[in-house]
Amino acid sequence: MPPAKRKSAGGAGSKNKSLKSNPAVSQHPHIAQITDWLRDTVLTSGGPDRHLNAKYATKDRVSSEILLNKRFFTCNARVSYCREICAGPQLLRPYHLCWFRTDPSLPGVEALAVTQPDSAFLESKYTALPPLDDACDLPPPFSVGFVKGWRRSVTCLVVADAIRALDIDFASLTREYKESMRTVHATMGRYSHVSDQVLATRGITASAGLRRPPNAFNFLRQHEAWESAGQVAKAFAIGRLEAAAVLNLTQNIRHEMVVRLRDAVRLRGMRAFCTHECIAKEVFNLLFTSGTGALEPWAGQLANREDNAIVSLMIDRMCGDFDRLPVALRKPWGFKDTVVLHSACGGFLHFMRLLREKVPATEFAKFEKTMTDQFMLGVLDPDILHALDATAPPSSLDAVGFLRNVAVEIDKQLARELEEKDRELAERVAEATLAQLKSQIITDMEILKQLLPSPDKEAHEASLDIKKGQEYVKNWMEKNCKFSIVAENSMANPVRDFSKFTSDQQTTGMMYTLAVLDATVFPANGMVMKSALETLGLVLNLGPQNLGHIQLPISQSNTTSGAMVKHRRTIEDFFLSNAIDISQPVGLHLRKPADAHASDRRGCLQGCLAVCQDSKKSSWIPPVLIGPLDLVKVSDMIGYDADQRPGASARAEQKGVAVHAAILEAYARGVELSADDKLVCFDLLPNRYAEFARAVVQRRLERRQPEFAYFGVIRENQRDTIIALEEQVFNAWDNGPEAPPKTRTRDAAGTPNLKILIWNDGAPKFPDHVLTKFPEGTSHNAEIKKLQAELESDWPATRTGVPSNPAPSRTQSRATGLPDFTGEDVLEISREVDLAKLSADDFNVEQLPDLFIVNLIQFRNSQRTQLFPGYHVRF
Repeated sequence: MPPAKRKSAGGAGSKNKSLKSNPAVSQHPHIAQITDWLRDTVLTSGGPDRHLNAKYATKDRVSSEILLNKRFFTCNARVSYCREICAGPQLLRPYHLCWFRTDPSLPGVEALAVTQPDSAFLESKYTALPPLDDACDLPPPFSVGFVKGWRRSVTCLVVADAIRALDIDFASLTREYKESMRTVHATMGRYSHVSDQVLATRGITASAGLRRPPNAFNFLRQHEAWESAGQVAKAFAIGRLEAAAVLNLTQNIRHEMVVRLRDAVRLRGMRAFCTHECIAKEVFNLLFTSGTGALEPWAGQLANREDNAIVSLMIDRMCGDFDRLPVALRKPWGFKDTVVLHSACGGFLHFMRLLREKVPATEFAKFEKTMTDQFMLGVLDPDILHALDATAPPSSLDAVGFLRNVAVEIDKQLARELEEKDRELAERVAEATLAQLKSQIITDMEILKQLLPSPDKEAHEASLDIKKGQEYVKNWMEKNCKFSIVAENSMANPVRDFSKFTSDQQTTGMMYTLAVLDATVFPANGMVMKSALETLGLVLNLGPQNLGHIQLPISQSNTTSGAMVKHRRTIEDFFLSNAIDISQPVGLHLRKPADAHASDRRGCLQGCLAVCQDSKKSSWIPPVLIGPLDLVKVSDMIGYDADQRPGASARAEQKGVAVHAAILEAYARGVELSADDKLVCFDLLPNRYAEFARAVVQRRLERRQPEFAYFGVIRENQRDTIIALEEQVFNAWDNGPEAPPKTRTRDAAGTPNLKILIWNDGAPKFPDHVLTKFPEGTSHNAEIKKLQAELESDWPATRTGVPSNPAPSRTQSRATGLPDFTGEDVLEISREVDLAKLSADDFNVEQLPDLFIVNLIQFRNSQRTQLFPGYHVRF
């Protein structure tokens, strides 16, 4: 391209102008379109040359269309183009330029002017494309490489590719652009040596004043084997510092650091970023040290080494500090600044090495990142330089202000880790000690278990005890408390059963009967009440020794006053019609308990009748008033359920066992009995929980005189009352003298051979040193106490009989999951059974019947005070 046009298009004169401020740009919108395409497509692919190589990598005829399109690059009829490659000024077509034939990073390839390169500069072997019809007399496409002007030539090709890719109408382009694109002005030459070629081409373009003066990095590609800075200065006609910088970059600075410096200069500009002085005075050289003068003791720590650690960190700091400053405040790095920075970088790396030696590897990465981030901001420089000036190597972390707190924290962390290690060691020792103690204690406990009674034998004995208790309960209930169970609405007459019960009492004296009928809540079925009244009439007609006690209906929310009077008249009319004396009323003074709820309104004076055949001939003197008597609290009623509380009828009916016991006591005082006479309570209409029956059983178990026998008529839904009374009798027997002892006296045993536990006075004991071996509240102490509790459960502190024999706590309960052996032969568990052996082939199983019956006699929980704790299975 002509020099004048190149200058106006992008030379030094337009470097500070924006693209949009150029009038040519505003007149031609295609320029902005191409600029956006270059930014979005070419720059993102790594540059113009990489974009062309990626898009036209085959370099064949098809890819050459970018340059051979006639409408883009028509020949200028007034121009004589180059016919052959020869030295001197030449006019070329754009398609002659070969961007892929040279590598601009090779020494000698400087991007300024066009020239035919030597084969040493070619990237690959050149293969010419066949000439096209319209250019058959010209050199083949891609036949010209270039050493200088490389960027300019590649830019020409990229712009042509942009016009083609964006499908821009070639006719809309300016005439000047079309003219400049179809003709390339080149200076070509042949040279015997690379240095001659470089010097010749450099003189041609540098004198044109089209670019900034070259810097030291420009000469890296133009250098062979210079021995001194003077030779470089003479060869290139440059200054002393620039020549020294060239020599250091080529010989004394590690290649990796040269690459980093070159990239930094390319991005920021040589004149803006750093001076030649800092490179020429060896700051980046291998073995350079900033430990001079006051810092001479640190010469070794502040020297550049093979690892390039200081130089690499210093370049990072130079770039970071430069980029953070506003453009107006930036200045190039000089020698003095870089030496100070070099000392700071060397000191930082030294103290970080000290930190790495002291801090665990897991923690160092965290500290290193934090410290490095602060150092890159320049915050730590004063502390580092002060520490280097005030101390001698190797110094310590305490000498540096920003590391002093870190050192203290590290010491604390190390102390905590040491304490943690000691704790872990103590924990392991405690675990080992506990394991050993547990093993020995468990061994001792196994030895002691041999002295304990056999569980099988205990089970056998407990089952026999239960069998005795069952027999006692059965006989006691047959004699003292008998029930006749009838259907719910049955009117059966139980007089026959009552007569048999009284005849079995085996008395030579008189049998006095107190027939009670609780009509507090009148039954819904009137026939039930009629049947009870008829039975009462029969009993009263048996003689004057029989008396009836009728509790008349009372007022409650589930009945009306008229109904209450009607029910009462029904009872009185029956007695009057049957000539039964009802002239003796009895008052039952009832009051609610002191702690009753405010809504409890049960207190009243209930009317009762003491009826007999003839009051003048009766053997009884009935009470006139019984009480005051405290009613049972509602929450203490039998069968109370907090979710389904008893209704008004249930609250009125159930007065409490104590009230019914007081009624029996009041009537018992009104009869004179001889030594052979007996009393029997005939309950014709018990309330839901048969409180008269409970009062009689309680009175007999307490052996209160005179004693009552009881006979009651109950319904099917009241069977639970029988079970409750049997349990009450069983408990009395279990705690009475008739029952076998709950603990068995065993034969004395010898002293066992124990390792840890102590055998003292016929019983084992935990030694005190074992109990205090571990601190209170620790898991180890809990394990020891758990073993102690297990030992004490087998060997309780309270014993009966020979002291050397334990009484295991499990024998305290006679009904803990044991079967009922009533009426069965108990198998001798301790005997051995030699089972016959049968081969599988001879083993035949007879098919069981399809139907079988499992008769569960009773299923109870594991409370020792309950009856029938086991079950039979019968097939």
